[in-house]
Amino acid sequence: MKRFFRTAVIVLALFSILSAFGCKKDEPIEDGGHSSYSDPDAPKQIKSGEIKAFSLEFKSDYYKNLDTGTYRMSVESGPDGKLTGKYYYAPFNDYFAENTYEFEPDTSFMKELDAVIKESGIIAFNGTVEKTYGIADEYGYDISIKYRSGESVSCSDNVNNRIPEESCVKLRDMFCKASGAQKYSDTDRLQNVYYRVSEQYKYLFTANIIEKQDGTVSCKLSIRENDKQIYDETKTVPASVFDDIDAVYKDNDMEHIEDFPRRGNDIIHQLDLRYGKDERHVSSNTAISDSQLDALKGIEGIIREYMGV
Repeated sequence: MKRFFRTAVIVLALFSILSAFGCKKDEPIEDGGHSSYSDPDAPKQIKSGEIKAFSLEFKSDYYKNLDTGTYRMSVESGPDGKLTGKYYYAPFNDYFAENTYEFEPDTSFMKELDAVIKESGIIAFNGTVEKTYGIADEYGYDISIKYRSGESVSCSDNVNNRIPEESCVKLRDMFCKASGAQKYSDTDRLQNVYYRVSEQYKYLFTANIIEKQDGTVSCKLSIRENDKQIYDETKTVPASVFDDIDAVYKDNDMEHIEDFPRRGNDIIHQLDLRYGKDERHVSSNTAISDSQLDALKGIEGIIREYMGV
C-alpha cells in the first residue's frame, strides 16, 4: 500500500511539472521579451557561386548613406529558369503609394550579387533567428538565399541588421539601377499624389495616384461614411489627372502657403505631391486663403470624375 501511495505521489508530481511547462509554452511573450534560435547544422561557408533565388528585406533608420525606410530586393527563378528581379523602397511614415520595380537580371548582375553577399559576412549568421517582441517595425533584416548547388542561407533579426552598411548601399544601388527605379525618379514631373479628406467619425476620402513603371497611372480610392466602407477600388486612369491636380497646385500658388496662423477646421483636406524625388505638402489647417482652400477642396471632385464615382 505504501509503495502504491508513493508511486501515485510521484506520478501526480510529474503531471504537475509537465502541466506547468505546458502552460508556459502557451503564454504570450511580453513586450521586450526575446527569443533566439540557431541551427547548428547551417553551413557558415557557401561553395557555390550560382544564386537561384534571393530575398532580402531590411530597415534603415540609422545609416548615413541610406534614406530611412523599408527596402525589399529579390530574385526569383521561374519554371522555365528565367530570372525576375524586384526592387521596392518605402520611406517610414509616408502617405504615398510605392512601386515595386521589376527587371530581368543578367549574368553579370547575378555574379555581382553573389560577390556582395559573400563580402558582407552575412553567411556567418546562417541559421540564426533573433526576435525581440513589442518593438517598432523599423529595425532589422530578413534574408534568404538558395543556390543551384542546393546550399542555402537564411537568417533574420528584427532589431539589428547584420549586413554592414557598405553592403546594403551596394545592394540598394545595384537593384535601384537595374530595376529602373533610379531612372524613374530622375524627373521633375508629377508622378505621385496622395489626397485625403477627413471628418472624424463621419467621413474619410483617401486617394493614392501613382505612375507605374510602364507609364500607366493607377488610382486607389477609398471612401468611408459614418464608419462604413462605401467604396474601395483601384483603377487605371488617364495620365492627365496629374496635369489637372498640378494645375490646381500651381495656379493657386499653394507652394507658398505658410503653416501659421492655423485655420481651424472640423474637416481636414490634405494634399501630398511628389515630383521625381521632390515632395510638397498642402493642408487646410494652415494659413491657407479662402480661394486656396476652395481649390484644395475641389481636388476631390477631380478625382471622383476620373474614377467615375
